[in-house]
Amino acid sequence: MFNFHKHFLGLNNLSPSDCMAWIIRPGMEFGANAAWWGVRKPRKSPHEGVDLCMFRDSAGAIHRMGSCYLIPSACDGVIASVIADFIGMSVFVKTGLRRGDGKALYLLYGHVQPAAGIEAGCAITGGDPVGSVSDTALKVNGPSPHLHVSTAFIREDFPMEMFNWHGLVEGEAEFLDPLDLIEIPVSFDF
Repeated sequence: MFNFHKHFLGLNNLSPSDCMAWIIRPGMEFGANAAWWGVRKPRKSPHEGVDLCMFRDSAGAIHRMGSCYLIPSACDGVIASVIADFIGMSVFVKTGLRRGDGKALYLLYGHVQPAAGIEAGCAITGGDPVGSVSDTALKVNGPSPHLHVSTAFIREDFPMEMFNWHGLVEGEAEFLDPLDLIEIPVSFDF
């Protein structure tokens, strides 16, 4: 299991009581069929990750994500790709985990502003900053600032020209619920 939460706390100088649990509302969870923002219209395909938009502290206060928060890599790996997404950029980290069928595990961080030096081919260590949360202020009817996290097994020979969200969703990427692999305390507010 990868410890995103511990790295998030350390990178942002937060104590465990400052961020007790991430709040997951309908539409933010893996496999959701509707968006969680705006009029909650249906998604084109089931949600391939989890959206981290807000967290609760030990006093019960809710804190929203914003560009002030740094996003850590949950594990060691190599940056496979950095591409534009509909809010900011997505950073794809190839982990050291491989299966016998020729697929490697990737962690995908969406809607970020990459940190300096984050580019394809660079090594990254668990806890190092991937970037910060992208600002959504200019997006009309878009979601609040949030981090999208996906985990997927992807063929090691997957064509780089298809290494984008459309190519992965339509291709052979095997998306997994990130909450099964990344240590994140959550509170489902359904």
